Amino acid sequence: MREPEGGGLMNLLKKADGYLDKFFKVLYYLAGYLLMILLIVCAANVVTRTAGHPLAWADELQRFVMIWMTFLAAPVLIVRKEHLVVDLVATFVHNEKARRIMYLTGNVILLVFVIYFTGPCIELVTKNLIAKSAAMRIPMGYVYLCMPIGMILCAVGQLKNILGEFWQMKEQETGGTAEEEGRN
Repeated sequence: MREPEGGGLMNLLKKADGYLDKFFKVLYYLAGYLLMILLIVCAANVVTRTAGHPLAWADELQRFVMIWMTFLAAPVLIVRKEHLVVDLVATFVHNEKARRIMYLTGNVILLVFVIYFTGPCIELVTKNLIAKSAAMRIPMGYVYLCMPIGMILCAVGQLKNILGEFWQMKEQETGGTAEEEGRN
């Protein structure tokens, strides 16, 4: 049985897509754990303030955890297509072809945006490795490290979505899946 043209590449992309799905699921849970840490530290801070012995580092830790959580959750939302603009397009654009074009255009614009801002984010990290946070005395570069990591992960998520859109368009054009084509 001969493999269809581009079948090897498609199989490789599908395998990579499966690994990426697992990776983004881990990110999803990591962001959830960070939210849990945020809530626990916040509750502990409220209790200790009420008792008259506030935790000096709690506000700073909450801020840093919130920043990391945001930059780790953003790629998950991108991959799951749960950002607000996706909902708006799905709600207000009823033509399937127009919707796909708008999704694809939005994905490409966001991809360009995150790639463009990755460089300045890396600069920000390197410039702030010496500066220390006020209460916890950790290098601020470690706090800002979430920005380039988040941007790179967003770019990976965008590429995944763009390739997924092209894959779906190809399936619609051929009237089936690439797996079915390989069997025929």
